[in-house]
This record gives sequence, C-alpha cells and structure tokens, in this order.
Amino acid sequence: MTNWERNIAKFPLGTWAHYAGYDRIGFVGMDLKDGESQIGTITISCVCDSKCETPLDFEEDCKLVDDYGEPVPVEFIDGTFECIREVPEVCLGDCYDMPADGVNCMDSHGHNVL
Repeated sequence: MTNWERNIAKFPLGTWAHYAGYDRIGFVGMDLKDGESQIGTITISCVCDSKCETPLDFEEDCKLVDDYGEPVPVEFIDGTFECIREVPEVCLGDCYDMPADGVNCMDSHGHNVL
C-alpha cells in the first residue's frame, strides 16, 4: 500500500501507519453511521516483471466500534490484488499506425511479422 486518502467528509479524524509489511488504518466519524460508508481510498503499487499478486488480509483484531468503544457487527472480506504488466509489442520491421487495428508491422518484404 503506497497511499490512503481518508474520506474526510465522513471521517475527519484518522491515522495511517505502515510497518513490517503491515498497514494499520484508524478513522473516527463525528456522528453515527448506518449502512455502508466509504472510509477512504487506498493505493496499491505492484513492482514485477509480468504478473504479481498481493493479499489483502484483515487480521483477527480488526474491528469497528461505536461511540462507547463497543464493537459493532461488521464483515471484513479478504481479497487479492493482481497486477499485470503490459509488455509493449515489438516491431521487427517498418511499423505503421493503423488506428482501427492497432499497430501493423511488416518486414522489408511487405510481410506481417506480428
């Protein structure tokens, strides 16, 4: 995780800490919420040669609490982020931009090479 932008309209107070491969997010609303609420937006960055995955695991101690500090019922759903690096096409001859069909590449004899 490379960034977290809190939904400050609904949760004006909050923290984000990154340590030892873990991220901890805390947030506080000034009034009671009911139903679904967007807490914020996280940014994930992948560094890989072609394809990589990273898990989103909620630890056992994840919880939401009410204004008295009592846990409220909530479901945390683990997930996986998958990143795929697009490898650019390589043209081995003369390349012509063909907007309808992408890139058309021909060798020196006029044959398609892709």
